[in-house]
Amino acid sequence: MSTSQRRMRSEGRIPVLVAQLVAFALILSLPGAVLPLLVRCVAVVIAASVLLPLLIVDPSRLRHSSRRTRRLGVSQAGFLAVVALAAVALTVVQLVTASYALVPRVLVGAVGAWLLQVIAASLVLWQLDRGGPVARRGIRSGPHPDPDLRFPQEDLEERWMPSYLDYVTTALTNAMAVVPARTLALRPRTKILTSIWSFTSFALLGVVVARIIAFVA
Repeated sequence: MSTSQRRMRSEGRIPVLVAQLVAFALILSLPGAVLPLLVRCVAVVIAASVLLPLLIVDPSRLRHSSRRTRRLGVSQAGFLAVVALAAVALTVVQLVTASYALVPRVLVGAVGAWLLQVIAASLVLWQLDRGGPVARRGIRSGPHPDPDLRFPQEDLEERWMPSYLDYVTTALTNAMAVVPARTLALRPRTKILTSIWSFTSFALLGVVVARIIAFVA
């Protein structure tokens, strides 16, 4: 297939921006027992400062990609993923050790930490798969990186290409499913990442259920 045949309409910025803003809000809403307010504020400032130049380059549609913007996008997604993983791990610790009075607040925080991990995972997959949103749609000429994920729609439509919503669905399914998802992880790095996210999600869920039973009993 020629480069011109592979070119597709650029992806919109709005869905991704909404997800990033929700992630910032979730970080700030985490209980102080999980992450101190100062740490949460610093994390949001760092992530937002990385987002700002990306918005300046591509405010509405994703059409430009350089080595610098690519690194910024991947770095921000990776940073949010680390913050989310820390929030989940610390939430599990708090659920195990928190006093009776703090349990309701930590349980609410567990929901936020879980949602934060889903959003962070979707952003990482969206940035990594086939070189990112710009390279994925063939807007720039050059070699196309190997796919990290295989979506079932690719078997039905020759020119189909995933959008951010598809990565949100993949991350959400990976966090909830007890059987392999229809979207397949192809590369080792993707298999490792999705395995980590799946394990931490189920660990958090298991501790939440156990703590609720102990709280109600």
